Amino acid sequence: CRHRGAAPSLGAVENGERVCCYHGWG
Repeated sequence: CRHRGAAPSLGAVENGERVCCYHGWG
């Protein structure tokens, strides 16, 4: 996923992504 101004999810750091798709924020 890519950052769209949403808050980072719990897995953001683990996945090395700024935002995860897990919560639909990506």
